[in-house]
Amino acid sequence: MALDATTVVRVKAQLDFDVSDTSQDTILTTMVSAVSRQIEKYIDRPLEISTETEEYDGHSRMHSIYLRRQPVTDIFYIKTRSDWKFDSAAAIDADLYHLVGETGEVL
Repeated sequence: MALDATTVVRVKAQLDFDVSDTSQDTILTTMVSAVSRQIEKYIDRPLEISTETEEYDGHSRMHSIYLRRQPVTDIFYIKTRSDWKFDSAAAIDADLYHLVGETGEVL
């Protein structure tokens, strides 16, 4: 189930509807979900928090990498390998890079 951008209770409060009146909940739920999917299309990412794995082809002169999904709240690890055998790649010490969470930039 996808995460919606808001709740029916919040919509009712914004529209000054009686929160205890559930007669319109089905249509409001449908509308909230439809608008949430449109928001996801517009921002080109899901609203829900998820764990992602990304791979990049880089070189030693690269100063930064922009991750595909933002905002980024945490990086579990960054691995580097020069021979494309990623199963045995070594993790880089977290003190050697910096994350700009809002933009997804790793310096």
